[in-house]
Amino acid sequence: MKNLLSLSLRQNFSRTFSLKIATLTVFFLSPAALAQSNCSLTVGWEAWFPYAYLDSKGKLIGFDVQLIEALGKESGCEIKFVGRAWSRLLKEVETGETQLAMGATKTAEREAYARFTQFYRMERLGVLVQKNKAQELKATSLKELIALPGAKIGAVTDWEYGDDYETLKKSPQFSEWVELSVRDEVNLRKLEAGRLKAMLVDLASAHVLVEELKMGGAVETHPLILSQADIHFMVSKAGVSEDIYKTPQYCRRNDEKIARGSGDLSSI
Repeated sequence: MKNLLSLSLRQNFSRTFSLKIATLTVFFLSPAALAQSNCSLTVGWEAWFPYAYLDSKGKLIGFDVQLIEALGKESGCEIKFVGRAWSRLLKEVETGETQLAMGATKTAEREAYARFTQFYRMERLGVLVQKNKAQELKATSLKELIALPGAKIGAVTDWEYGDDYETLKKSPQFSEWVELSVRDEVNLRKLEAGRLKAMLVDLASAHVLVEELKMGGAVETHPLILSQADIHFMVSKAGVSEDIYKTPQYCRRNDEKIARGSGDLSSI
């Protein structure tokens, strides 16, 4: 697969990962975890450019994947990846069948069955529309965008798009306004065909997916920004015990490292 990311995007992720690797290593390097002679983790992933996806040879790659692999290698912990649709992955984290999920937003609902590492990157959530439609679809909020005439807005099932979207989900008219799909690629095809007037996206992921699908001439970014969110690894409470997860002493020690700017992912 050809280079999908601009240099600036790669540098942004590199800086974020370098700052966060020390604290994230807490999960893998707690004393209880190291005491396990056969350390292994089942890590769930969903295809999501540029964080986790299969290359042209069928190899799983991406920024989130590389980070997990680097942490596993440093701690001597075997990583077993399992590909899942996001809605199924959440259920498996809840039951403990999958121990860790990548690229998760922290919510009160999820905290009932999962713990969250410190955030390791930020995501900006926004909107894609058909080419040359951004000026026509004037909206400064999700509520205003929904109210505009035309087709529904596309979103992915069980994804988080910010507080306004969560409020929207509680409305009995939600299904009249929003059409849910299993992944962004499906929504992109619907948007291109005019079956959606807009779609909600992680902007960095959408940038790469649009380039990969060669759809730059069909869609564009709307100026509306839905939210910015911290992204974490989500750890199953049923699948990983509290003592193995982390200890306060290790958290404080690694927070100090981050404050000093230590941690290096130059090998990724």
